[in-house]
Amino acid sequence: MKKALLITATGFVVSTISTLAQPYSANIVGYVNKSLPGGNASVPISSPLLAGTNTVEGVMPAIKKGDTVSLWTGSRFIALTYAGPNFDGQGHAWVDSQGNGHNSPVIYPGRPFFYQNNQDSAETWNQGLKL
Repeated sequence: MKKALLITATGFVVSTISTLAQPYSANIVGYVNKSLPGGNASVPISSPLLAGTNTVEGVMPAIKKGDTVSLWTGSRFIALTYAGPNFDGQGHAWVDSQGNGHNSPVIYPGRPFFYQNNQDSAETWNQGLKL
């Protein structure tokens, strides 16, 4: 009887301790908190996050109209400026230097690119991705 009671009490204590030891959010798998300087400053960055679509808007929700990303295509850089959702009526949110609309650029984890914050003040890239 004492042995059964001791086993039951031990199981209760272990389950209580493991419940209390859970992290704040068990589903967070990545987090970014980075200040992006304003005044047309261009900074090299690389996203450590994997979002659902990996578009710039999905990975960097702080992006604002006028901000630019420069991506390496394998032979040259292409600079695309965020113009807002469906700015041309054809579903494009990005425009190149010739005024052509583009789909949202895809940013893969670890792929470097340049981010130019064309706002007067700094923007904060503050995002956590969950499972």
